[in-house]
Amino acid sequence: MSTRTAKSRSRQKSCTICAEGKRRCNRQTPQCSRCSERGLRCTYLNSPRMKTRPSTVDSASPLSDIRSDMDTDFEISFARVSSHPDMWTDSSTLAASRHFDRSPSLPTMPNFCPAIFFPDIVRPDQWSTEKLLRNINSFPELFARSGATPFLHPQLYGSDMPTAMQDAFAVTAAYFSRTPETEALTVRVLENKSKSLMKQLQKISSLRELLASVQALLIFQIIQLFQGTSRQRNLAEQDMEMLRSWTTRLQIQGEDLVNPNTWQDWIFLESIRRTVIISVLLDSLYWSLKFGHCTQAKILSMLPVTPVSELWECPTSTDWPGSIPTRSQTLLYGDFSMAWKEGRVTGELDEFQKFLLVPCVGANYKDLLAD
Repeated sequence: MSTRTAKSRSRQKSCTICAEGKRRCNRQTPQCSRCSERGLRCTYLNSPRMKTRPSTVDSASPLSDIRSDMDTDFEISFARVSSHPDMWTDSSTLAASRHFDRSPSLPTMPNFCPAIFFPDIVRPDQWSTEKLLRNINSFPELFARSGATPFLHPQLYGSDMPTAMQDAFAVTAAYFSRTPETEALTVRVLENKSKSLMKQLQKISSLRELLASVQALLIFQIIQLFQGTSRQRNLAEQDMEMLRSWTTRLQIQGEDLVNPNTWQDWIFLESIRRTVIISVLLDSLYWSLKFGHCTQAKILSMLPVTPVSELWECPTSTDWPGSIPTRSQTLLYGDFSMAWKEGRVTGELDEFQKFLLVPCVGANYKDLLAD
């Protein structure tokens, strides 16, 4: 970093989000108005909190004992959940062109900023944690076998798939077809591609490349955090702050995409929304497993999504029902959760809607969310 750049950063008064987006910041603490309205993590470069917060966990710190305990916890968790079939990995769900049954009627309501109804710290119950873990952990293999995930539409990139997604597909295909003889090689390739992606993120300029890179990093992170060794988990932890930063950038730039005019435009916008939600859910799940609580419930509640799978599952524009979705079909995540608990979502839930509700409603509703 040049001396001039370092000096300019030392004089930076805006929060990091406003500074990166070149937006005006009112410098309120602990959150500026813009970050508060959007449910974003607000930090100031020169605040004592930023100066004292380490970017990675030192191996000699007290958290190293927690990490050792967490290795055992993960082994127990996976042993517990391995006997249960996962809703995403059933053979009937792997075809990219599969259709869900018609989605239930969604509530039409104004977005009322549900963050005020969600606590700062949430301690998810065991059922919710294990259910969310099984679902998210299945995404890389689903991608390797079908070329799509609940946050990556099969027609998102068409025949011109960005390099980041090509690498992610090649790595996952190799990883889930590995043998004892190729295990070490496959892991090295995974680590090298993850490092390469982190470097490429610094040079990305287009929103399309940013989306592809965040999606690829999500897939790598899921494998390393939940399926890898302690070494891979430690490496992935070091990249989590970068994933948060680039997820926030994706969210901010995606805000400018409104009123899509075509099916392809809607797929792109909805892929951004879903990718942001999955990224924040992944972050929340990992730290919930490690420390027993989640601090991002308010952020999650403010994220928009269109939980209408009949739109998402259409393989071509000619099969797409109706016209371009209206804004009323896109809800804040918190609004959707609260509306369902209050009985304002009628009809049978599809699998993506169940996935969204699992971390919000808990074990009290597990019979209603059963696969």
